[in-house]
Amino acid sequence: MNGFTARDGDGAQGGMPIDLSAWAENGVISFDIKLLEAGDPVATVWQMKVESENAATFAQLNLAGVPELDTWKNFTVKLSDLAAGGLDLSSVDLIMIFRMGNGSGW
Repeated sequence: MNGFTARDGDGAQGGMPIDLSAWAENGVISFDIKLLEAGDPVATVWQMKVESENAATFAQLNLAGVPELDTWKNFTVKLSDLAAGGLDLSSVDLIMIFRMGNGSGW
């Protein structure tokens, strides 16, 4: 799992939620992933979960595609999709990217 946190309890120092609501219509979260090991079994589904302040709301979406071994790959998620999934964009404080597989994920 990879991600970002603004929560003091998760290791942030003086973290504050981010207000993304101004970009709700056309904004995106874009990131690159390079897979160093495929895992066993190989994950065929990767997800992004974004939470608002202290998990008051969240959205969890499948990524379009999967990371590739030894290759940087770009992923983009629309803020409007996260809002439609239930996320309050005005107080984002946790972003997680993780694989689903083998009955686990994150």
